[in-house]
Amino acid sequence: MHEKHVLLTVRTAEGRRIVTPTGSAVPTAGFQVDPRDPWWARALASGDIVEMNADERAQIQMRADASASKAAEVLSKPVAANQSEAAMPSSSGTVRSEEKN
Repeated sequence: MHEKHVLLTVRTAEGRRIVTPTGSAVPTAGFQVDPRDPWWARALASGDIVEMNADERAQIQMRADASASKAAEVLSKPVAANQSEAAMPSSSGTVRSEEKN
């Protein structure tokens, strides 16, 4: 039988700076880890990261939903033709400036 992979939602413990096995910093707000992975198992056991409770996970989800909603709102607004053309790069990679006569 195959084991079901269970990921834990964790956060960095207060006052700790945690990195991934590749050396990248992890988000302080929350991220998911496989508790069977030796790297994350050690971080959990030592208290460097702590499992988030349901309230903390809900707060993160609400912030993510609000950010997605705001991004969708911004992306749905049309861009004025003169604004979009003024900032378009030319084929040489430089930004064209509008000619004034």
